[in-house]
Amino acid sequence: MGARKEWKFGAHVARLEQSDVLVVSFSGPTSFDEARRSVEICEELGSLQPFYLVMDVSDSTIDTKSREYISRNLKAEWFHGILYVGLGLAQRAMAKAILLALYFTGKWSVEVDFVPTEQAAHALILRRREQRLAHAA
Repeated sequence: MGARKEWKFGAHVARLEQSDVLVVSFSGPTSFDEARRSVEICEELGSLQPFYLVMDVSDSTIDTKSREYISRNLKAEWFHGILYVGLGLAQRAMAKAILLALYFTGKWSVEVDFVPTEQAAHALILRRREQRLAHAA
């Protein structure tokens, strides 16, 4: 994927750690423009190849308009999987609401996982890669 390895938008940072792993750290409130930018980054990378999205949203909030924008505009074909890091109960409910909306539209078939740490996310990605390779063989 291109030369760009890091994007900053508001207080949030997205960094491409491997050719197929994007880690996004959200910090504080997420505005509509920041939600739109996060989708643009995913589209930019996903148009080149599917990738794993690791989202640390443990220290962030998102309003309804922004959450709905994300659920309407993410495309399943961009991802191998999405991993949410360190969610509390309220944040997990928010993430599940986004996923439920995506599943009901019929456009979502990507595995979504909830993990306690970024390290756990990377370990799960390794297992998912092994499963994909075994399935392809």
